Amino acid sequence: KIENLGDHINSPRRETFPFVSKDNVLYFSSDRVGGVGGLDIYQCKINADNSISEPVLLSKPINSKQDDFCYVLNENGKEGYLTSNRSGGKGEDDIYYFVKE
Repeated sequence: KIENLGDHINSPRRETFPFVSKDNVLYFSSDRVGGVGGLDIYQCKINADNSISEPVLLSKPINSKQDDFCYVLNENGKEGYLTSNRSGGKGEDDIYYFVKE
């Protein structure tokens, strides 16, 4: 069974590239109103009853004024990768590595 996550997750814009971390956090990209660039990365906590908290926009440097998407974390939950077309890259969309603070 496939179930739409509803209006508090989905907007009239695009919600794409979902990823669920080991600690039950849903990350996704959206170009919804209120972001800092084109596609921005958001997070929501998945609760024990499978309800999902309201999306929270991740801060800079994760999000930029360009498109940021495909956010994934390593097994340790402290390091990860994302794709972006932010300035200073080598091509149209580049893969970036980060360490969570």
